[in-house]
Amino acid sequence: MHSSLMDALDRLPGFVLHEKTDYRDRIETVRDNLDWLPGRLVDYTSSAIGSGLMLFGMSLVLWSLSPWLVGALVIATVPYALSLNRFEEIEWGEEREQASLRRRLRYISDLSLGRQAAKEVRLFGTGPYLLDLYRQYSREMLNRLRVLQRRMTVSTGLTGTLAGLTAGGAYLWLVVRITGDSVAAGDIAVFLGAVLRISTILRDTANLAAMTVDTWRLAQDWLAILETAPDLTIPDKPGHVTAGEAGFEIEFRDVTFAYPSNPENKVLRGVSFKIAAGERVAIVGENGAGKSTIVKLLCRFYDPTAGMIFVNGRDIRELDPNSLRSQMSVVFQDFGRYGFTVLDNIAIGSYEYIMGKEEVQREAIERVARDAAFHSVVEELPDGYESMLGPEWGGVELSGGQWQRLALARALLRGRGLVILDEPTAALDVRAEYEFYRRFNELTQGRTAVIISHRFSTVRAADRILVLHDGRIVESGSHEELLRRNGIYADMYHKQAAAFVERGGVYDERKGSSG
Repeated sequence: MHSSLMDALDRLPGFVLHEKTDYRDRIETVRDNLDWLPGRLVDYTSSAIGSGLMLFGMSLVLWSLSPWLVGALVIATVPYALSLNRFEEIEWGEEREQASLRRRLRYISDLSLGRQAAKEVRLFGTGPYLLDLYRQYSREMLNRLRVLQRRMTVSTGLTGTLAGLTAGGAYLWLVVRITGDSVAAGDIAVFLGAVLRISTILRDTANLAAMTVDTWRLAQDWLAILETAPDLTIPDKPGHVTAGEAGFEIEFRDVTFAYPSNPENKVLRGVSFKIAAGERVAIVGENGAGKSTIVKLLCRFYDPTAGMIFVNGRDIRELDPNSLRSQMSVVFQDFGRYGFTVLDNIAIGSYEYIMGKEEVQREAIERVARDAAFHSVVEELPDGYESMLGPEWGGVELSGGQWQRLALARALLRGRGLVILDEPTAALDVRAEYEFYRRFNELTQGRTAVIISHRFSTVRAADRILVLHDGRIVESGSHEELLRRNGIYADMYHKQAAAFVERGGVYDERKGSSG
């Protein structure tokens, strides 16, 4: 059931549903309960059926003495059963509503107990604060549960008392009936036993039925996730694109976009630009200008709110997302750092290499590792490419710059027609950045390249630079052209350059030089 849930989420083509809190809450609620769901589905369902069959058998025994007595016992139990079912339903609804609260509790627990935030937790002394938050949210959740339990206690107590009084009345009636009739001792034992068993089985059946229905509610939520419709519109016969000798041709035509979680905030506003096949284009801008959003739209994680995107002249919405993504090599700003071996960390970016022959895989992986200036790092690891990475499994912890070189090697392994690099040198030292800049043209030869970076030493390698400001393209041109224009790009460039001037130098912002 866990694997089917993973498969269902993997089959969603976009990120739209991941933006919706209620969908994430439903996934968390189901995942929290999947460990016990299969066993309880079998246990509760079979027990409920068994109790029902036993009830039927005992009812036949008592029916021979008094049909209406059987009916009275069953009818008196109905309110109790309905009350149980109602509160199981309310409790399941409450569990759904509290999914966000449980996620918050798990998040705070992970911060306190996990390794990710351990340094700052120790340094800033935030442990007591996290503990207080955890207790606060726990009390909130338990208080809501107590209110529900009080309501349930009163309701089930009253309906249970009604069922008990009815069973007691049945005993009394049987005593009176048996006293006045000539009934064998064995028959007395059978009838009294039948009343006892029926009243007990009715209560147990009501409990089991309520728990069974509640368990199947969870199963229905699990099935609903498995049957979730795609979050992007995919044509019945989607098209496929293949990179030419020089890569892909890209066009954004009046594209506007807002994330589903905040539809009022337009991240992109009427963005239009073209990238020729084989062209290397850099996109620069302030934080929040929409640079990474352009990458997400190119990967078709989302569709534009308005406007159109074309790849080789075809509307991106007419293409198969998986086919499109298979033609891309991407280094995201928040690239993955997997607790696998070096070999698998690189190979995970290309499915055919994972499934291919080891000797071919190793040769290709070593080649891209050299291209990304990562091979020298691997040579110093205890087991080379078989070294485990990440401290979770006792592996080697790489530096930020080393992880970034590994991510670049992972992207280069794909060897596709479109290369997208989101802040590719953010964690690199000066020498590594210089080496990347020096080899950039060679690494992107025969490919269309899109680079997003705050570091102007990196974007200078591009054929053309697009300046994004407040969700719009406001400038376009080469590095030299944009400096001569003396606009937003020139201002950002001079301010960044000033930060690198040696102490004692005098920086002329108009000329971009130091004396």
